[in-house]
Amino acid sequence: LNSFAVVVGEVANFVAYAFAPAILVTPLGALSIIIRQGFWCCTCTCNAAREAAHIRHSRMRPMCRGIHHH
Repeated sequence: LNSFAVVVGEVANFVAYAFAPAILVTPLGALSIIIRQGFWCCTCTCNAAREAAHIRHSRMRPMCRGIHHH
């Protein structure tokens, strides 16, 4: 799905150069890269927080209980 979105975006960018001046299309392309990276960063941070919460509830407590019982 991600590769498909990249291909569609590149095709749309190519088409945009045919209908608009480069001075308008180029900054919009740069802005889309910045937005995409910001979205990726937020997604990565949310996934890391979700994984950390899952690990804390699933692995850490039984391991700590085992240490305290010995």
